[in-house]
Amino acid sequence: MSSGIVYENFSTAKAVAKNAISEIDISLTKNFLKVLEFCFKYPEDAGGISGLTKFSARWIQVKAKNFATERNAKPPKVTELVSDPLIQKICNLYFEVENVDSLILHHKYGMAAEQVTGSLLEEYIASQIEPIGWIWCTGKLIKATDFIKFPKSLSSRPVLLQIKNRSNSENSSSAAIRQGTDIIEWHRMDAESGETNWEKFPNISTNISLTESDFHNFVKAKIANWRVIN
Repeated sequence: MSSGIVYENFSTAKAVAKNAISEIDISLTKNFLKVLEFCFKYPEDAGGISGLTKFSARWIQVKAKNFATERNAKPPKVTELVSDPLIQKICNLYFEVENVDSLILHHKYGMAAEQVTGSLLEEYIASQIEPIGWIWCTGKLIKATDFIKFPKSLSSRPVLLQIKNRSNSENSSSAAIRQGTDIIEWHRMDAESGETNWEKFPNISTNISLTESDFHNFVKAKIANWRVIN
């Protein structure tokens, strides 16, 4: 494991952490330092990085970079991998699909769109709840946690929240990480019924309204911006 300087506490790491995040996006400095301080206080909750020692100078620098760069959902990318020709044959012979090439292409579009939905969901929620005190934990700074809310009392533990787009989108390894912890899980949509779950969003201010229609409008605006950039 690569280490370099490994900091034992937040006070000794604060300067390097502040410098790392300020060089990328100075507006994120306060939030990054606050979440990093939580990680030092609860080291078992801090997210790891393969090949780097937790709380080393390099670990902090990489976490700062990821914290900043992962806060904007990227446009969907269609895979360039070649499809198995057997898929075409099964679709043609069993499902009696004639234009299989079009079917496979549109399947790739659907998969690409599905892959960015989770990022769009987090970005939408962040746009609504960060102004009221939550912090978006981008860059996997805290294990299995997407958002954190610090209480007024310094002696109380913060609220940790994990966001899922659908009720079936969590794999077993991710669920195992959350087992035995106080991390709250919330999903947007029930995979079987298609019903959305916004009214059950936890620990939210009554002044904030998270809705499916508002999320759709957010996505439309984001896509329009992607098209301008491209």
